[in-house]
Amino acid sequence: MFAEDVLHDIEQMICGRATDAVKKRTVDGVSLEYYSIEELLILRDKFKYLAAAESGEAPQLPGQVFLEFRG
Repeated sequence: MFAEDVLHDIEQMICGRATDAVKKRTVDGVSLEYYSIEELLILRDKFKYLAAAESGEAPQLPGQVFLEFRG
């Protein structure tokens, strides 16, 4: 799943074990190598939630609607 892959890459960046390919991955229009640790921690939380939502495990918040687009 997309969010799980991105989450894994973000965690690799935080731990300092990212490969050059991971560092070049673009998230929200910015390569991971240009994010600060603080920003990576925020992204990690965001993608943890998105990964859980993709697998149907995330809690549904009031007024929140998930859209799924299929091509």
